[in-house]
Amino acid sequence: MLCCEMEHLREDLAGKRNSDQAKAYISQALRRLGGARTLAIKPRSFKISKGTADALREIEHEHNLVRDALVNRLIVLMRGRRGLLRALDLPDAVRWSSDYGSTLHVGPLPNLLEVLSDPLYNLRVECQRVHGCGLHALDLPPELVGLSLYLEDEDVPGTDASALREAWAAELNMLADAERFTDGLTPIRPRT
Repeated sequence: MLCCEMEHLREDLAGKRNSDQAKAYISQALRRLGGARTLAIKPRSFKISKGTADALREIEHEHNLVRDALVNRLIVLMRGRRGLLRALDLPDAVRWSSDYGSTLHVGPLPNLLEVLSDPLYNLRVECQRVHGCGLHALDLPPELVGLSLYLEDEDVPGTDASALREAWAAELNMLADAERFTDGLTPIRPRT
């Protein structure tokens, strides 16, 4: 699966690179993800081919990714829970589409092999249809920022870009308050 996702990661993250602050923020958010009810974090190893490992290292370096965020994001997406799909504004079911047309093969093995060849295919297609972007470029809900692959600095608390956006938002709020105030003034009657 990881090997299959390499090309999609490259496409979805083309031209994007996390700042060091964004990478640190994602890493901290990942450690906080789940709260007190989660199990202690334990290092896990997955056996992957040398080619996939090299490609992953290259993508990780090129985009300044948090590797654990990527792996956990893939696991969460693979689970495809309804609450997550609802939060991402994606359907929880789609019509079957395969190399055989829009029907299922009678024998289960060809269907299983097709799904295993690209497990996130349906999510990817629906993400493109609904949001106009690749699955790995899709922003996740704020509660899942620890699974982000890329964040703009303005989305990272404490950065100059974030402070500038907050100041701009405050100024817009002041202008909106002034407009509401003046729009609510009582008209005076003309003097006779």
